[in-house]
Amino acid sequence: MNLFFSKLRSIFSILAILILGLANTGPVSASPAAVPAGYFSSQTFSTFTNATQGEVCGNSFSIIASGSFGTAPKISVYSPGSAPAGSGMPASLSMLEWGSVGTSGVVTITFTTPLTPADHIFLEDLDFNEQVKLAFYDAANALINPSSFILNPVSTTGAPTISQSATEITFTSPTPGIGQNEPFGEVMESGSVNPVKKIVYTGTGAAAAGSTIETYFSCSQLSLADAFSPTFIQQDGTSTLKFTISQVNGNPLYHSGIIDNLPAGLQVAQAPNISNNCSNGSSLVAVPAATSLTFSGLSLAYNNTFGPSCSFSVDVTNRSGLTNTTCSGNPPEFTNGTSNLVGSSFNLSSIVISPACLVVNYKLPLISSFTPGSAGTGHQVIISGAHFNGATAVSFGGVAAKSFIVDSDTQFTAVVGAGASGQVSVTTPGGTANSIDLLTYLNHSLFMPTLHK
Repeated sequence: MNLFFSKLRSIFSILAILILGLANTGPVSASPAAVPAGYFSSQTFSTFTNATQGEVCGNSFSIIASGSFGTAPKISVYSPGSAPAGSGMPASLSMLEWGSVGTSGVVTITFTTPLTPADHIFLEDLDFNEQVKLAFYDAANALINPSSFILNPVSTTGAPTISQSATEITFTSPTPGIGQNEPFGEVMESGSVNPVKKIVYTGTGAAAAGSTIETYFSCSQLSLADAFSPTFIQQDGTSTLKFTISQVNGNPLYHSGIIDNLPAGLQVAQAPNISNNCSNGSSLVAVPAATSLTFSGLSLAYNNTFGPSCSFSVDVTNRSGLTNTTCSGNPPEFTNGTSNLVGSSFNLSSIVISPACLVVNYKLPLISSFTPGSAGTGHQVIISGAHFNGATAVSFGGVAAKSFIVDSDTQFTAVVGAGASGQVSVTTPGGTANSIDLLTYLNHSLFMPTLHK
C-alpha cells in the first residue's frame, strides 16, 4: 500500500498479534476466529518517545534500525486515526512505522524487563507482498527456539501465511494489492524456557514502493488476591491460604506461573489439602513443612473459554513455637503480600495484592489433674496438663496463688495463698483453664518459701 493509502487505512485494518507467554509447557487450542467486541478495551497501549525509545506499562524499550528500508519513511512514529471496529482499542494508536521495501531492513527492539504472558506485540499493515521474520532473544541474548510457539491466524479474509522454525517466525502477505482486509494473526509463546527480552524484525519480501509496516505493544491487567480462612488459629492449627487470579479485561493468559514465598512464621501444613480449580494442566506444588508454594500452568482465555478467573489454595500452619497475637501493622512474619511473590511469569510490577495476615494464638491451657487434693496456705500444689508455657496467673478457688513456677509445658508448681476451696485455674496467653476437680482448702497454714520463676 502506498504512503497515501497507508495514512487513510480503513477502520477494518487488520492486526497481527503475538501474545507472549513465558512458560515451557505444551500448546493450547487455537483462539476463536474473531476478536470479541471490547477485547482490548482495558489494555494499556505503548507510547513512543521517538523512533528510538518507548514504553509499555512501565517497561521501557529501545529501538535500533539498520539496513535498507526502501523509499518509504525510513523509520518514524505514526498515529493512525482509527482502530478496528469493536475492538475496544483507542481511536488513535502510537505506532512505530518503517518502510518494508528491501531485503536488509532490520528493526531491533529490546525491553528493559522481559515480556510476560499478558503482554502483546502487534504487526499491522501486512500487504503488498510484504514479509517479516521475527527472531526472539532472552536476557542472556541467546536465540530462543520458537518452533513450539502457538500460531493462531485470525482473519475475516486474506489470512497471512505464518510459518515457524527453530530460529524464527515468518509472516507473509496473503495477496498483493490494495483494498483487501489485511490479515490478523496471533502467535503465543509456549515452549520457551526463558522469557523474551529482545525481538528482531527483518523485512524480506519484495514489497511495492511506499509500503510500510507498523508495530506497537500493549499489556493486559491481572488481579491477584489472597486471603486466610480463618484469619486466626491456635498454635499448630491450620488456616487455608487461597489465591484468586483474574483477568481484569478477559484477555488471554497462557501457561503462566507464580511462586509465593510464605511469611517467615508460616509453613505448609502436614496435610496441605491442596485445592485448584484452575484447569488446563495447571498445578500447585506445596509439600508438608515447605516454606514456598509453586503454581504453574495457569491459562485464562478470552470469551471465558477457560473462565475469567480461577483460584487455588493450600492449608498452612505456624512454624514450630512461633505465635502472632495481633495483625496490627501487618507483621511481616505472618503477612502474605506482594513482596512474597517471586519467580513469576506475570508482570509483578502490575500486580499488587492486599496484605493478608494470620493471627496465631497460644494454645488454650488444659488442666488434667493436681496433687494433693487438699492444701492450705503455704502448701505446694503440683498441677499437670498441657500448654502451660507463658503462664501469667494461677488461682485456687478464685484466690491468687502466693507464687508459682512453670516446670514444663505440661506441669507447674504453685504455692497456695490466702486460699479458698474451688477450682484450680491457670491463665496463659492462650486463655484460662479451670480444673474439673475442686481443691479443698485447709484452714491451717504452712510456712513455705515463695517460688520464683
